[in-house]
Amino acid sequence: AILNGEIAKIDTLFASPSKKIEATQIEVVKGGIILIKLRKNPKIESRLNVTLTVSFENRNGKAFVNKQNVCLDRDADHQIGNDMIDDGENDNFYDNTGVQKAILLSRYVRLVKDWIKHDSRGNASSLSVSEKYRSLFGQFAKHFGKEMKVLDDKDLQQEVEILEMLAVHQ
Repeated sequence: AILNGEIAKIDTLFASPSKKIEATQIEVVKGGIILIKLRKNPKIESRLNVTLTVSFENRNGKAFVNKQNVCLDRDADHQIGNDMIDDGENDNFYDNTGVQKAILLSRYVRLVKDWIKHDSRGNASSLSVSEKYRSLFGQFAKHFGKEMKVLDDKDLQQEVEILEMLAVHQ
């Protein structure tokens, strides 16, 4: 954390707008998105209030600011009481499909990075997948396929095929 309480500051020239699909009234974001994952800290009180501030200037020089207060709650047993934090057990809440897809892809990348770290033999020319990661890839391929259908995004099929290939690779 930065001393003033900031957890991230991002300067960009190109933010991606969302557009509403008229037939479903669902907002879709194609393009860049920034995810910030907050980890649970047992030393912090059970109710955590966070202020998210987004400020930007459009191409005409007009400044905009959007502030949102978010309360992240945990009950007395340190179980998640809010869909905003993913503990892997609760149904997840996604504000829009852009966020849902970004979280899915970040989990995919994390799984692949963990596999490379765990199963790396220092030989980049040979591919080996341990039994543990074959199982994880198989499970995640099923989840990824379901999410692809929910997102109605056939562009994700390539990742499903890679996961399925890794699930059976020795």
